[in-house]
Amino acid sequence: MPGDTFETLSGVKVVALVFGCIGALLGISYSPPMSKQTAFAAIIAGIVCGGLGPQLLSWAFGWHLPVVADNAIAFISGVMGMFIVPGILVVGRNIAADPWSVIDRLRGIAKRDDTPKGDGK
Repeated sequence: MPGDTFETLSGVKVVALVFGCIGALLGISYSPPMSKQTAFAAIIAGIVCGGLGPQLLSWAFGWHLPVVADNAIAFISGVMGMFIVPGILVVGRNIAADPWSVIDRLRGIAKRDDTPKGDGK
């Protein structure tokens, strides 16, 4: 075990974590204002998604992509993954405020305002 590397032990490529981190850090700069704790959690989620995203997509779809495509997927996963934590917080607050409306929305029976705006012409 002394010769084992991080990639061997974890199964996650370091370069994917780096590109996921870059994606999360760039994504956080374009996100709405959030607390320091939420921003930190969002960055960690982006790094984790960036590290696991390429491997998960390769496994799920049976893709054998070149390294540069894996790195691009890691970057995109990092940008998108950082929005997971704020999204979970919003869902949690909605459930805490009105759990039945969330359940109704998931079942598809929530009241929506689908009427057209304007004079109706």
